[in-house]
Amino acid sequence: MLTRALLCLFLVTSVACSTPLETVRLPGVGPLWVVGDMQDFGKGKGTRAEYVPVGQPVGGWTRHIEIQFLEGSTLSPEEGMQAFRKQMVATCPQVSWIIVDSDRRSITYEWRLEDCNARDDQHELVRILRGNDGLHLVSYGEMRARMDLITRDLWLDRLEAAVVIKGDDQDVVEVR
Repeated sequence: MLTRALLCLFLVTSVACSTPLETVRLPGVGPLWVVGDMQDFGKGKGTRAEYVPVGQPVGGWTRHIEIQFLEGSTLSPEEGMQAFRKQMVATCPQVSWIIVDSDRRSITYEWRLEDCNARDDQHELVRILRGNDGLHLVSYGEMRARMDLITRDLWLDRLEAAVVIKGDDQDVVEVR
């Protein structure tokens, strides 16, 4: 009887531990992008992956895609954006910040740096999505003060099409 109870406990624990966490599916990103850097902040903290065009070093990128997962975060997408904005303003007070779109489950915004002493010129498009397991940040950026309008519109469409997925079947997550 004790053996059966221990076996059941092991099976329940194994299944619970192998439950996959959420991630983001970003449409329109193909094999021309490769992982440039990946970080796991530890269980319960999250992950960050940075993608760069093939042949471009991560340390010298001119364009990049970033997907970040803040596991366990209870912040709303807007609160998450405000936290990132506070960090950016502390480094570069003249950062330009515009909210493009928002709803209760996500917020899309862009920020631009130009002539900041602490950082190079940069233009980022960002979407933060609320998942059941935390917050997801997906962004496209260029290392220049202003990206062209065609590129901006293309990437805003791609970011708006991003969805939170979970599991081997990559089912779209219904946010609770």
